[in-house]
Amino acid sequence: MSTFFISRHPGAQQWAARQRLAVDHWVTHLNPAEVSADDTVIGTLPVNLAAEICARGARYVHLCLRLPAQGRGQELSADELERLGAHLQGFDICQLPSGIRHDRSSARNQLSLDKLRRQATAQGLDKMTSAEIDEEIHLVRQERPS
Repeated sequence: MSTFFISRHPGAQQWAARQRLAVDHWVTHLNPAEVSADDTVIGTLPVNLAAEICARGARYVHLCLRLPAQGRGQELSADELERLGAHLQGFDICQLPSGIRHDRSSARNQLSLDKLRRQATAQGLDKMTSAEIDEEIHLVRQERPS
């Protein structure tokens, strides 16, 4: 299990160091093939790369902030990131079927199925059949309050 911090911005790297994050690899570019299940990737990745990270069974944690329009395209210091409320937020991102129009309930079901498959693989339970996974999803839905 490794933790990667991905940023080409010195201010973001300094901000992360101030947070005393336990980072194994400080990199400016990430090759998703270097990430394994149970790794953690922290940064501001494009959504398609973040989805690929999650599909590999790793955890994606985004460096979030509310950047005003006039701040775009400028290098920000660690102090400026703090003033802008920089914080870390975990996301589980999944690629949806191609096309703009899709059945949202079908996409949510597929997302749940994909998430369970990733969890099963990470736990060494990847021998579960689709029917067994579907049954787990059904049981989880029954447990949720309306």
